[in-house]
Amino acid sequence: MGFLDHSTNNIILDAVLTNDGRRLLSANQGTFRVAYFSLADDEVDYSLITRFGRAIGKEKIMKNTPVFEAQTNSAVALKNRLLSLPDPTVTRLPTMSAEVNGTAAVTMSRMNSNVNPSTATVVVKQEMSNGSRIPNGAFDTSMTVILPNRFVRPSGNKQHFHVDAITKMASYEYTATDAQLTFIVQVSPGLEDEIFDAFGDQGNKDQITSIITIVGNQTGFRKDIPVTVTK
Repeated sequence: MGFLDHSTNNIILDAVLTNDGRRLLSANQGTFRVAYFSLADDEVDYSLITRFGRAIGKEKIMKNTPVFEAQTNSAVALKNRLLSLPDPTVTRLPTMSAEVNGTAAVTMSRMNSNVNPSTATVVVKQEMSNGSRIPNGAFDTSMTVILPNRFVRPSGNKQHFHVDAITKMASYEYTATDAQLTFIVQVSPGLEDEIFDAFGDQGNKDQITSIITIVGNQTGFRKDIPVTVTK
């Protein structure tokens, strides 16, 4: 959902279903229900408050912030979701970090991918910077992993959601335990030279660089991890 015009007292909204929502609606099974909704502040530049103070900064945000149009692509819609907490006194939120085999990025080789695929273990954690307990409602019990299915796939216990027919980005849902999630990714089988020629990095067609995204299903917290697959 987005604003088309808010220059007058009449506010015009543009509301659309995402591609996933259209897919569920088109199934025509009688089970499609809009039970919840989310709001986001992707457009807002909060540094204006730091620069100009709360009163003037708030006015500049209200008057000068451009408003995005509604997005049908759920991978780019609502990247900074607003969060309602049961405790109104909370002043700090946890951070989301990801570690991949002891590093901050995924690097794998396609060698023997059909027989013994290269794998990487990803550990996602939500924690407070001062080591205190995470407030109720500020951590996730499940997370969605979005990855480029042409190049890498998850391994182990997961629920397959959807693969976009055009982008080949796949969504998988995992259950998180104690604000932590561990999952394994592996090189997709059948990664031929033609795929490297088409999607390889500019200036180096022997490797493909992409992104794995982890999104908290309850909080909307988001973490992007670089992933590189080499020949």
